[in-house]
Amino acid sequence: MPIRPARAIVLALLVIAPALTAQEAQKYILPPPNIVAAFDAEPLPQTVLSPNKQVVALIKARSYPTIAELAQPMLRLAGERVNPKTNGPHRASGLPGTGIYSITLKKISDGAEAAVTMPPQARVSHVKFSPDGSRLAFLNTKEGAIELWIADASTGSARAAVTGADRINATTGDPCDWLRDNVTMVCELVPAGRGPAPVEPIVPSGPNVGFAWNPHLFGMTGTKTVIRGGFRITYDPAYYNMFLNVATAAPIVNAGVITTATCTAPCLPTSGFLGSDVRSEHLGDIPRGVNPGRRNYTQVAPNFHEPYTQSWSLGVQHEISSRIVFESRYVGNRVVGNFQTVNANPSLAGLIDNGFSSFIPSGVTPCATSGTPGFASERADCNFTNVRNRENTAFSTYHGLQSELRLRNFHGLSGGFSYTFSKTLDNASEIFSTFSGGNTVAGAQNPFDISKGERALSGLDFPNTASIYFVYELPFFKAQKGFLGHVLGGYQASGTWRYSIGQLCCDVKPPSTGPNNGRFQS
Repeated sequence: MPIRPARAIVLALLVIAPALTAQEAQKYILPPPNIVAAFDAEPLPQTVLSPNKQVVALIKARSYPTIAELAQPMLRLAGERVNPKTNGPHRASGLPGTGIYSITLKKISDGAEAAVTMPPQARVSHVKFSPDGSRLAFLNTKEGAIELWIADASTGSARAAVTGADRINATTGDPCDWLRDNVTMVCELVPAGRGPAPVEPIVPSGPNVGFAWNPHLFGMTGTKTVIRGGFRITYDPAYYNMFLNVATAAPIVNAGVITTATCTAPCLPTSGFLGSDVRSEHLGDIPRGVNPGRRNYTQVAPNFHEPYTQSWSLGVQHEISSRIVFESRYVGNRVVGNFQTVNANPSLAGLIDNGFSSFIPSGVTPCATSGTPGFASERADCNFTNVRNRENTAFSTYHGLQSELRLRNFHGLSGGFSYTFSKTLDNASEIFSTFSGGNTVAGAQNPFDISKGERALSGLDFPNTASIYFVYELPFFKAQKGFLGHVLGGYQASGTWRYSIGQLCCDVKPPSTGPNNGRFQS
């Protein structure tokens, strides 16, 4: 019997309405209460002992971050996870030393306790005593900033010393250190003139085009052969470590080396073993008032920018059978404006003494002004010693013929064999010295010819590379029925073999005065 349209509409609404109601009411589903209680059980308090061993801080922290915290924006920078809203780590709780919501100060002599005044909705981290143990400092992460709080170690009374308006920068770790006066702290702040975060463009930064074609050659190939290729331009970001080098060298900081003969005893701190503890103890041992030109300078070029890579490929894939496919393709790329370390103030004495004075450009002469930083090593510029520039002067080219034979699910066996014949040329295989392979020494042999004189086979050139891989589903108990089926079924055996040959080996003579002086090392 047919249903009239009006009734059909009503019936459809009745069917759809419960589904809509269920969808609107969907929320996070919690496990049974006993499981929630187990996960939310309060862990044992963490402890921080004061340097004078008079007070111990008992710290309570949340074991897990909230969903709201995990939903915060995140920037991935060289392995770090940064929250751009707070200028700190993406996770403010759920990791060791974070998510602290309660601090109790307990005197070791009589057991008396004092609760530290905590900020509202506290998410505290980086708890540390002053060198004499009279004060306690900690950071508090708010919705859009990080604060520094200071507490009295005897009463627990605390206040915010640096508010969100000052914008503490905790992206690289603990941003604050106590000085020896037990009153002053040195903190890293966000530069006052820093603008808003750049907006990620919707349009790709470079072209990315490709094609795929099924040729029908005299009816022989059919749909089993595919010819494909493409071209694209991609950009590589300037990674964090280069800028960290600049931030930890002259003229930004007064970096020095402390030896046993120059450090204030004891050389190792009596309490604490972190880098911040050593820094707090021996910051005063580094001489001040030294000409910054005598320190190692590290800087980036004024026109420093992102390098780009042009990549292209052309290959053919043919289906030999329903389970076997063979593919061969030519792949090439060229990197333009890659990163390179340039010796911007070379010591001319080494070139002259070893008969390479012809490498020195006309008009460049060794420093002759006694008492200047560059005089002793006969540098080109008297005002500095070692100057390391990070520049976009490196390049590389790669050409490779890649072949692969793939097998899919032949009686439970899947795998493949691949072979690549390639050649890589560059003038700098790595921006830093790797001491073996890659870029043994970062600086060019001739500091006045960093391009043509360095162009050669790359330290990362592997002309012949072969590999075999397989995955085999073990045939017994594949259905996984019964107790034995669940215990013994569903296993796989897999393996990978890789072989490469042809990487360059270069002998290096290090400038050492020890037992290896005058000897070449590989």
